[in-house]
Amino acid sequence: MIIDAEVEQLSGDQIAQQARRADFIGITTAALTYNSALEIARLTKQSNVGTMVVLGGPQATFLGAESLEKSPADAVVCGKGEHTMLDVADAVESGSAFYFDGVTYRDAASSSRILIGS
Repeated sequence: MIIDAEVEQLSGDQIAQQARRADFIGITTAALTYNSALEIARLTKQSNVGTMVVLGGPQATFLGAESLEKSPADAVVCGKGEHTMLDVADAVESGSAFYFDGVTYRDAASSSRILIGS
């Protein structure tokens, strides 16, 4: 499912409600939407605790580690992420690790430790 919150004029709570029971949530960011993307990440992770939340887009790319520090997102896909995001989604679906180039992620052993894919 793809949710276009701007077109549908959804609040963060409405987005989180629609994303319930998702295995994987990808949120795109830009400079003007960065703070709302972090809030959406917080709301979706709060109501979908076990769900993988991944940020992408220009602003998340520019502020990769900081984006993870400021939100509960599990990972940030940096740069052109169309293919990488699919790889991460496939890894989540299969239950395997997602240590890919261009992905900044939280260390599974320590949720406060940020690791950057080479």
